[in-house]
Amino acid sequence: MMPHSTKTCPSNVISPETAAKAAFRGNVVWTYSLLESQSEPSRKAQRQSSSLHGWMLLEKLSTDIFGPTVTIEALRESSGRPFIRVDGTIFSASLSHSKGLVCAAVSTVQSVSIGIDVEQLNEDRDLSGISQSMGWPDEYDVIAFYQRWCCYEATFKATGIDNVDHQSLFPCENLVLPNDFIGVIVCADK
Repeated sequence: MMPHSTKTCPSNVISPETAAKAAFRGNVVWTYSLLESQSEPSRKAQRQSSSLHGWMLLEKLSTDIFGPTVTIEALRESSGRPFIRVDGTIFSASLSHSKGLVCAAVSTVQSVSIGIDVEQLNEDRDLSGISQSMGWPDEYDVIAFYQRWCCYEATFKATGIDNVDHQSLFPCENLVLPNDFIGVIVCADK
């Protein structure tokens, strides 16, 4: 286990536009934040900024879920997978970011592992080539492709399973996000 940022999250990270939402009958709570600008000079710097913002958002979301009187630590496994420790009890967590949109999710029960993934829709990517490399049919439209891609990524984050043939065994719930983004949450029994 590796501790992550202990910096305080700005109080405006979870605003009315990004209020926490429930998924999987309340077993998962998630939120998002759209960063105002990505003024960092390089893609690497932008990704680092989004990642840091995601960890702060995860800590804020966890405090909103479990309350301000408990001890909350946002940590990561050696694999990089995030989790939350609340007064010594472990809960699954997940982060995703794409082009200035940052999402965080926390399980509210110990018996599940979760994954979240978001992507900005981009018709200019080689969707056909990616579909072929994944062994998927090549007839997806842009939204259907990204829906499937997000399910794949979120399932991998939740379970560690990267074999696409086993991915359909896990349910995905769609996220309601700004217009040019798509995302899903996966919730799997541990």
